[in-house]
Amino acid sequence: MAEALHRALGRAFWWADLHGTLTPGEVVGRIGAALVARTSRPAVRLLLFGIPFLGLQLAFAALDARGDEELRSFAVIRLINGVVGQTFALLGGVCLVLLAIGAWLQRMARDTTTFHEKVARAQFLHLTDSLKTRHHRADAAFLRDRVFLPERRVLGDPAGLADEDAERFHVGLHDFLRDGEPLRRERPGFDPVVRSVLLYRDQLDGALLAHTDTRATSQLLGNLAVRRLAHGSGRVSARRLRWMQSLDLERRRTLVRGPFLWFHAISRSLESRAARLIVEYNANAIPSNDWGRSSERERARHAAWLKGAAVGGEPAADPEVGEASVRDAGRGSELTTAFTVLHFLDDHPSRDDEIALRFGAEVAEKMRRDRRALIRSVFGTYPLHTLPLESRVLNLRRLYEEWLQGGRVLVLPIRMGLSAGRLSIIGARRLVRAVGMIRRPGVSLEAGVDHEAGFDVAVRKVHRMRGPAAIAAMELRAILDPEYHGLTLLANGKGSGRPQGEAGGGGFSGASTAMADARYLGADPASIRLISSLERRAARNLERTRAALEGGLGARLAEVLGVDPSRDREGLRALQAVIHGDVDGVRSALFGEAVLVESVVDALLHGVDRAPARPRLALRVAFFRWWRAGGKQRLLRAALSSGALDRRGGEGEPEAGWRRRQAVRRLRRSAWRIIAADTDGARACLRSALRGAKADGRAAAEARLAEELRHPSRISEQLVTLRATQSLTLLGVRNYREQVWRLGGYAEDGDPGPRSLPGGV
Repeated sequence: MAEALHRALGRAFWWADLHGTLTPGEVVGRIGAALVARTSRPAVRLLLFGIPFLGLQLAFAALDARGDEELRSFAVIRLINGVVGQTFALLGGVCLVLLAIGAWLQRMARDTTTFHEKVARAQFLHLTDSLKTRHHRADAAFLRDRVFLPERRVLGDPAGLADEDAERFHVGLHDFLRDGEPLRRERPGFDPVVRSVLLYRDQLDGALLAHTDTRATSQLLGNLAVRRLAHGSGRVSARRLRWMQSLDLERRRTLVRGPFLWFHAISRSLESRAARLIVEYNANAIPSNDWGRSSERERARHAAWLKGAAVGGEPAADPEVGEASVRDAGRGSELTTAFTVLHFLDDHPSRDDEIALRFGAEVAEKMRRDRRALIRSVFGTYPLHTLPLESRVLNLRRLYEEWLQGGRVLVLPIRMGLSAGRLSIIGARRLVRAVGMIRRPGVSLEAGVDHEAGFDVAVRKVHRMRGPAAIAAMELRAILDPEYHGLTLLANGKGSGRPQGEAGGGGFSGASTAMADARYLGADPASIRLISSLERRAARNLERTRAALEGGLGARLAEVLGVDPSRDREGLRALQAVIHGDVDGVRSALFGEAVLVESVVDALLHGVDRAPARPRLALRVAFFRWWRAGGKQRLLRAALSSGALDRRGGEGEPEAGWRRRQAVRRLRRSAWRIIAADTDGARACLRSALRGAKADGRAAAEARLAEELRHPSRISEQLVTLRATQSLTLLGVRNYREQVWRLGGYAEDGDPGPRSLPGGV
């Protein structure tokens, strides 16, 4: 119930956060597009069928000039005119009018949006990618801990060499940016520093706070190494892969869901508002050296402009002067062209000092206020705190008394219709106001103290556009990379098969970096539970792999490969990754029933979500076959030994009549939910359990495992690319948090600063 209420509150915040995010051009354009999409088909049908029908009517009217009764009562004309004619003409005519209005709104929004985009891009919008390079030292240290240090441990090298890798990354990136020279490889094998430089340089191409900052997400969705690892894993479901495609920031995949809406709305809003500021400043700011030669009108306009509030607040003292200056700026009446996007989307002290030196301290101070108001307006929210208390509190009893009690339920449809009418009127007024803002650029945008909020709201909106990709990368790595949970088979230069956190391990702390990342990203409770579950499963997978190696798996693989992969550190890490990720169904074939039983017990202990869709009948038949063939007894033994049933009110006594029936019923329900949702590759595990532990099936699985281990460097490439890509998504969230924090001046309100990135592997 708490989670359901939390989701409902999140939906309310979703609508509130749209306030100030969508520019007038964006609102008008979306409404116009919706009108065109909904009315184009009826309007086109009216034109295609209405005009010929009208011509047919006119032809019969001309033939019936003498009032011939036979022609007047022509059955086909009467049928078409009575059944189709008036209704078709009325609906088609209304749709044709709405189509014309929608096309007009689209054209008007497109014109103003194109103008603002051209102004912002021509005034160096894309140079905001340089803001990312200011963190390259700290980013090199972050990649050292996340990417370079684990690879050095795999090779058995001293940890100090990871510092040298970080320095190579820094120098190689500098040379790449300056001369375009690629980083020289230090060893003949795969070099993680070279791959990291390429990925980092690629994400620098996206300008910060602009619509082009999509490279990290594109790498997550399109990089061949990541795709090969994710699509080849039996633990990454098709549903998760489809969900990840909806996170694309370059193309719209869904109508309103996903980060595309928020990313493009916020970036377009920043572009539009920054373009308005650029035009306004270049039209009104007078350089100090030109003050003596300026006209009286220019001086008066400059003074009135300086007295005006920050952008988006109240209009200047003389609205006509302000509107004329913005309108005339496009006609070549600029007093200067010194102001660019960098003055409003960056707060570098040297650039501010330059403005103060050339235009005066008052202009520089106004620029700082406008920059602050720009960020606060875009990353603000609807002023819910100004609403009455009863409008902000959900009181179920009062809701019942006001809408249902005493026969009020009978007039509920009428009241809901009136409420819908009021909302329609409010929406129409906002549309008219947005059209007015587009047609009169001097009109101020919605902003001010009432529309501003704390840094927590800004972080929430940053996470709406950058958080989903970071969470998807985090969950994908948590599924495929056991070292992300602080677990590994490597130990002290020899593949002893001992988990990382145990004595004699490779010197790791055993802490879960995945959980630290989840807290940093503010993941929802479902993601937190998923990370905890994946951590438990990773420990069990490594324990099974260790037991299989002790049972002679390495020797059997050596017969196929000619070398024992468990004797080689990179080969052992590849073996661990392939089994853990269920690449090519290896884990399901080797340990299918054991994994399935543990997943069901884990669901009894920690809960499981319902299946998103109704599975096919064949899956139900396969489940009941396994259930009757001994699956029930194995699940009961495992649940009783782990205490999963005892924790639910004494249901762990299967001999006690109804308690046994209740326990079996709940056990079967949990098992079915696990299989229906395909949790952790449960369907493949079910198929493996039905085949049984046959020697030929195990031999085929080990043969597939050997084929994957023929190229352990390929597994290293995939893991390094996944780790670097996931790290870059975190760096993207960090960049947005820090830049918004500085530009918005949230330190003046006493809000805590942005949290630092978590360390670890």
